[in-house]
Amino acid sequence: MVAAIVLKAATAAQPKTHYAPGMAGRLRLLRRFAPASMLDAGVRKDLQLDA
Repeated sequence: MVAAIVLKAATAAQPKTHYAPGMAGRLRLLRRFAPASMLDAGVRKDLQLDA
């Protein structure tokens, strides 16, 4: 996933200053609006840490 983003940045005509791989872009947005406990629960569920 990271290699694909590096390739995209390297070949872009007008590259962005920041590229967020995977969940990072969504997490940045959620941190602004969601309570920390809800964000933590979502990450734990996505990573299947609650067994």
